[in-house]
Amino acid sequence: MEQKACYEVYKEDKINLELYKQEAEKLRAEEKELEVEIRHTQIKILEQQDSVDNTLRVHAFLSRLANSADQKVLKDKRYQGVCQNCI
Repeated sequence: MEQKACYEVYKEDKINLELYKQEAEKLRAEEKELEVEIRHTQIKILEQQDSVDNTLRVHAFLSRLANSADQKVLKDKRYQGVCQNCI
């Protein structure tokens, strides 16, 4: 029913089609700008995610390194006072 009403208004020359075309062009341009903005935001999110992943990997590495160092210190303390030739 709505389409028919629109057609009747158009048929009676009460609609300025140029106005609608101009508005459609504006909306398409805005849509393109928003798409670019969305892509930039997605890139920023991916970069931040990579940064978090790198931070977690470094933290895990440092934790393993600290644990390894702690194990070496414990091993060294255990053998203190023992003849070095006996080890």
